[in-house]
Amino acid sequence: FLGVLLLLSQYCQPTIDISSLMWSYRRDIVPISVSSSGDTNLIEDNGANRRWAVLGYVITANAAVNVKFGVKKGGVSTYLTGLLYCTDKGGVVYPDTPPPNFLYVMPRGADLIINLSGAVAVGGHISVVEI
Repeated sequence: FLGVLLLLSQYCQPTIDISSLMWSYRRDIVPISVSSSGDTNLIEDNGANRRWAVLGYVITANAAVNVKFGVKKGGVSTYLTGLLYCTDKGGVVYPDTPPPNFLYVMPRGADLIINLSGAVAVGGHISVVEI
């Protein structure tokens, strides 16, 4: 079996090397510092018609709270995640995924939002790239 794989690897070379393209994106770190229940904007498009992709996130909570990420476009919120359950002084981490394996891709022109189930201090960051 190993011999067949080695033989195939000699003849099945990729026609394009995408490794140099994979990190051509500039990663931005968006801080999270919210404490109001409901939706809060993390990235506002403000008519720029940009498209963002989420690579990963870190959130920590000062007390028990449920968190979810979403997008808002035209005043309508659509959630990208289910509830992320944070315990008292706990949090949730989703490590960065290297492009082009994005965690979420937002619609063009949408705001990135975070939604809290209660008025609890939540901090952290979210890693994004503009695509």
